[in-house]
Amino acid sequence: ATPDLTKVGDTEVTLTYTDAAGNTATTTATIHVIKSVAHVNVKDGTIIMGPNATWQAQDNLVSVIQANGDTVAADDVILKNDVQVNSARVMSIMYSYLRADGTTVTVSGQVDLSKIGDNTITYTYTDSQGNTTNSVANVAVVASQAALNANNQTIVQGPNASWNATKAVTVTDEFGQSTAATTVTVGGDTVDLTKAGVYHVTYTYTDGAGNVFTKTIAVTVAATQAGLTTTNSTLIAGPTTKWTVMDNLTAGKDATGQALDLSQVKVSGTVDTTKVGSYPITYTY
Repeated sequence: ATPDLTKVGDTEVTLTYTDAAGNTATTTATIHVIKSVAHVNVKDGTIIMGPNATWQAQDNLVSVIQANGDTVAADDVILKNDVQVNSARVMSIMYSYLRADGTTVTVSGQVDLSKIGDNTITYTYTDSQGNTTNSVANVAVVASQAALNANNQTIVQGPNASWNATKAVTVTDEFGQSTAATTVTVGGDTVDLTKAGVYHVTYTYTDGAGNVFTKTIAVTVAATQAGLTTTNSTLIAGPTTKWTVMDNLTAGKDATGQALDLSQVKVSGTVDTTKVGSYPITYTY
């Protein structure tokens, strides 16, 4: 019998030999036709959309299992032709990967890096016996999770005023993880803490995928609203006349205009209520 090499199974073959003297020898052999274990292993992938986003077929190819079970690592598969990327950032793919032993992997599909969505890539492998197998990988294009946040600020003008441009900024990267504010560039107006006014400051952050985020805030340098309200008073001198430092301090406001705790006011000067005279009292905050 002649074995059918297209079907899995056993075939018994009889071999006969006749020598020159007419003697015949016969033997039998069993031909085992087994199923190819060829397979192409792939993995799904995720790409963050952005100007710097890239993709190549090797990214999703893990390995190739040959007909006899030998494994070919992805790094050992050679790219035959380069990918073409058009202006719309759509990658139309038809790759062939070749090895010296004739193993071929063909990759087909389309990856659109310009929009969010799933892209299906098919890897087809033909083993040395002509058997074909394929596997499908999904390439998900997702939006960046990066964010740049900053709030408007008000600073009271004064010799001790201070402002840190990045202190009020929070940044998350393309993976949604917090990142240092030092990755942010600061532009716009220069904030002059000695001059009252409104200054516009612009923050810029570029994530790992090349997406640019900007945020402009208003920094208000406000004149202080601090002040003290005092009144003059007249007392009749005498041994029982009473006076306290708060008798002439009626109200006070802090830098933001809020009522002041008068215990924070410093007082200099004294009054002798037993002696006629004019006594200056100085209140300082």
